[in-house]
Amino acid sequence: MRNQKSRGRKIVACFPLYPPLALFHAMGLVPVVPWGLRAHVSGTQTADGHLPPYTCSVARHMTEFLLGEARDLIDGFFMYNACDTLRNLPEILIDEMAAARRDVPFFHMHLPMTGRDQADTSGYFQNEISELITALSDHFGLVFSPERFMASVDLYGQMRRLALEAGKRVAAGSLKFSDFAKVMQAGAFMPVEDHINALTALTAAGEAPPAPALPAGPGVGVLISGILPPPASVTASLESAGLRIVADDMASLYRSYAVMPDADPDPATYYRAFYDGHYPCPTLLYTADQRVDALVERAVRKNARGVVFIGEKFCEYEYFEFPFLRKKLAEKGIYTLEIEISIEDGLHTGVHDSRIAAFAEMIRQ
Repeated sequence: MRNQKSRGRKIVACFPLYPPLALFHAMGLVPVVPWGLRAHVSGTQTADGHLPPYTCSVARHMTEFLLGEARDLIDGFFMYNACDTLRNLPEILIDEMAAARRDVPFFHMHLPMTGRDQADTSGYFQNEISELITALSDHFGLVFSPERFMASVDLYGQMRRLALEAGKRVAAGSLKFSDFAKVMQAGAFMPVEDHINALTALTAAGEAPPAPALPAGPGVGVLISGILPPPASVTASLESAGLRIVADDMASLYRSYAVMPDADPDPATYYRAFYDGHYPCPTLLYTADQRVDALVERAVRKNARGVVFIGEKFCEYEYFEFPFLRKKLAEKGIYTLEIEISIEDGLHTGVHDSRIAAFAEMIRQ
């Protein structure tokens, strides 16, 4: 981000997970998604002055980062409607920026959460996209170009295809999941061109024989799910227990790039297809009815013997689903393990080692 600022680029911090990135890129801005900062933020002293302790680590780390290390790097905030915690962050961020004598604009888009079979929201959504483009143009003095938008959509399509290819290498055992997750999370702070280069290098490395650190033999296939990838120590425990991650259903990984609509020069048309056809995620309430079937079908198709839920403490979206998902997976003969990661667990995840080892033994038997 400092490198981009030194080159005169304007950085927009976007949240939650599925913002219209190609639109920002097409207008010459650098969108970043400050998500999953556990390994990069030491302490939450500033955030804790604004947020209660029962707030998820995602919000607390994001607030700490944006009001601390990144405060002077941000040129704008963008948000669409999400959980109650994130909905209330813009006021805090803007007020604190103003107190630091930084006039940082806030851009907003309301994503209709009504089931698409219940109401036609296309006209409303088109107006939301149009107003967003107008607000960006007015503030930054930029002009929207359909041609540049198409080029940006193509770049994000390349990134998506490389991510899918890397996921296949992980499933085959030729690439470590932790390496893949690290590149994907770093990509949230890179221009998409740099992310493409990083993924290209990663997939090229995955063509080599498996590294010695990978477990011997094929291992037992599991799918992991959750809002955030597990800490590296938890991933290491899974691998050392002989569990091979054959697929992920992480919000910040597979759910974010699983589906990409056909390119269209009209952003409203493109993003309506993008959100309407998005891979099911509990943060997109209108996809909730498809969520269980999608996850179960993916686990079965990937021949996973188990599903490991990485629960982010205080994330009500994910926790509401766990009991029903556990039941539906059991009907398919798929075992489940739930691991809860709290904000204090970033460096102290050894407590999960014995549970993971027992889970692996149960599956093998």
